[in-house]
Amino acid sequence: MVADCDDAWKGQGLHIEPLEPLRRWRVAFHGKVKKVVDRGVDDDNDLLDVAFDGEWQSDEGIFDYDTDLSPSATARAFAKEEWNEQFFQDLQRLTFKIEIATITF
Repeated sequence: MVADCDDAWKGQGLHIEPLEPLRRWRVAFHGKVKKVVDRGVDDDNDLLDVAFDGEWQSDEGIFDYDTDLSPSATARAFAKEEWNEQFFQDLQRLTFKIEIATITF
């Protein structure tokens, strides 16, 4: 999926565009699909043409990581984690910096 402008995303027939930040989105799909049977794709069926254009809205509260994430809960979770090579590799993929004492990961 790629951004086709600053806010909208489009790929493989799926188009997602925010209408109201963090509240309302236009979701459209125009493409071909296969029928799913018993949690698997039914390879005997032909592709079906599907067109969907709708609006999705959320009335849930917006989670703000700066104010809603407890630093002490995060510290407890990190302390309980098994600190091994895989954990450090996973940390490298995060988009924020973690500083513990004078060590920066």
